[in-house]
Amino acid sequence: MSWGQWANIAVHQRYMQPVKTRRRCWCGCKTRATHTGFANGLAMTAPMCELAARRWVKTGDVPTKRRVG
Repeated sequence: MSWGQWANIAVHQRYMQPVKTRRRCWCGCKTRATHTGFANGLAMTAPMCELAARRWVKTGDVPTKRRVG
């Protein structure tokens, strides 16, 4: 870890925490954004649905916005 680096999704453990918000998920599923991704105590993602948050914790990739028919 280099100087001034507080959190890194490649080095630190990723996890999610529930949040209360009225926003909709940005992944395209149109459900309520209920979770935020964290690493080393810092929020690394915008609020998203639980499925997208679990995907981010497992892979470190954020889903691209897509249209769900």
